Amino acid sequence: RSGSYYNAQQSGHGFVVQVLDVDGSEQALVAWYVYDSNGEQVWLIGQGPIANNEVNLTLFRFAGADFPPAFTTQDVVNTAWGSLRLRFTDNDTATANWTSQTSGFASGSLNLVRLTTLKGRGC
Repeated sequence: RSGSYYNAQQSGHGFVVQVLDVDGSEQALVAWYVYDSNGEQVWLIGQGPIANNEVNLTLFRFAGADFPPAFTTQDVVNTAWGSLRLRFTDNDTATANWTSQTSGFASGSLNLVRLTTLKGRGC
């Protein structure tokens, strides 16, 4: 299940998923690269446990800092954006359902296919 996922009808944004072993528990680290209503790039990031081929997590939006070398950790502001349920239907497809709590973003769902995988890993 680790890899990049997207919807071919909406090429240009998608999800990067990495399945992790956290203290014996299977978890997913998810990053959604997408755009806001002004066309500005947004990264939404979250992590949560995988149960029954599904991960439910809170996505956070990070902003406020400058590009290196002017980057300062104290300038980073993370805000809860909303929730994401990512359901893996098999090793190469998933469904994303999200609920935004942030103005200017709609809630919705999207069918996804895996575009890339990690070398040497089948799922």
